[in-house]
Amino acid sequence: LTVAMYTLLVLLFGLLYMAIDRRGEDCGLAPPGQDLSWQTAIAFSVETFSTIGYGVPFDSTAFFDNCMVLTVAVYSQALTFILLNATLLGIIFARV
Repeated sequence: LTVAMYTLLVLLFGLLYMAIDRRGEDCGLAPPGQDLSWQTAIAFSVETFSTIGYGVPFDSTAFFDNCMVLTVAVYSQALTFILLNATLLGIIFARV
């Protein structure tokens, strides 16, 4: 159940990143004129979730091209996973 919950959240945030990229506002997730691919969106979601860290996927001259919507989405995903991890850890320790 836990793995399914984490996987679902990664997939949902991947879809969110694709939707943000397709809004027409260039947020720097894909090269100009190209749509963000499903695989890249999922990889970006996993990197954000796992705090592996990343640079801008294709251009290191700007961080998300000052796209506030993307910044809020990344922040939301990071906060969601921090809270989920804390909740699950609390449940585990409460049972021990």
